[in-house]
Amino acid sequence: MKIKVHTLSVIALALFFLTSCKQTKKIELDENSKNKFKIFDINKLPSEASLVEEGAAGGKNPLVIEALPKYYTKRKIFQGLAGLSYDLVYIPGNIVKFDETDSSYTIVTLDPVLLDSLAPSIKSLDNAIVYSSKINNTANFNATALIGSASVGAKEIMEIVIQDVTTSIVPKNYVDKDAIKALISTLPAADLKKYFFVKTATLTLINNKRFVEADLTAKVNASFVTADGRAYSSNNKFSQDRVVSIDLISLKDALL
Repeated sequence: MKIKVHTLSVIALALFFLTSCKQTKKIELDENSKNKFKIFDINKLPSEASLVEEGAAGGKNPLVIEALPKYYTKRKIFQGLAGLSYDLVYIPGNIVKFDETDSSYTIVTLDPVLLDSLAPSIKSLDNAIVYSSKINNTANFNATALIGSASVGAKEIMEIVIQDVTTSIVPKNYVDKDAIKALISTLPAADLKKYFFVKTATLTLINNKRFVEADLTAKVNASFVTADGRAYSSNNKFSQDRVVSIDLISLKDALL
C-alpha cells in the first residue's frame, strides 16, 4: 500500500512539474513580410444619394441603379490577397499591421495565432445573393473593389450579381490568448493601435456581363436588354472576380 501511495505521489509531482514549466507560445512577427494588401475605403465614394440615377435620355424603361446593401459597403475589402482567396482558412487567426504611409495592411504572423491542432472553421453559404442588378457608368461604385474592380464604360450596361460563397471564422475558444497577451506586452504602447487580429474572412464572387449599345435591326446572334429607350447587346458570357472581406479586432481594444 505504501508503495502505491509513493508511486502516485511521484506521478503527481511529475505532472505538477510539467504543468508549471509550460511555456507560452511565442508569436513570431515578420515585419518585412511581402503579404501586403489594401482595404478598400467606401468612405471615399460620393454620397449615397448618387447611387440612384435615371437614364439621361428619359425614354422608356429608364435604368434605375439600386444601391449596394449597407451591410456590404461597410465590409473591409482586401485588395491584393490573390491566391489566398482560394485558401480562405489560412487568413483568420493572423495578425496584421497597418502602415500609415500608404494605408496598407501586412500579414505579420507566420502562422495563425491559435491553440495547437486547431484551425478556423469554414462554411459554404448557399443562395447568399448580396446584390443583383444592372448598372451603367454613373454608378458611384463602378470600377471599385466592391465589384472586383469591374468597370462599365459609356454606352454600356453591366449586369452584375454579387454572391457570398464561403466564410471562415475563428471560434473564440480557439484563440491562443496567452500568446497574444505576451505579444501585446512586447509592443510599444504607441504602436499597439497598428496591430489587428483577423477574426473572419468571407469570399464573395462578383459575376458580371457587359452589354454594349446596339442596333436592334442588326442580324447578330446576341442577347439583348433595353434601358433608357435604347437596346444593348452582348455576346459575352459572365465574367467572375473573387473578393475577400475580413473582420478585424484591434489589439489595442481586444478583450482577452
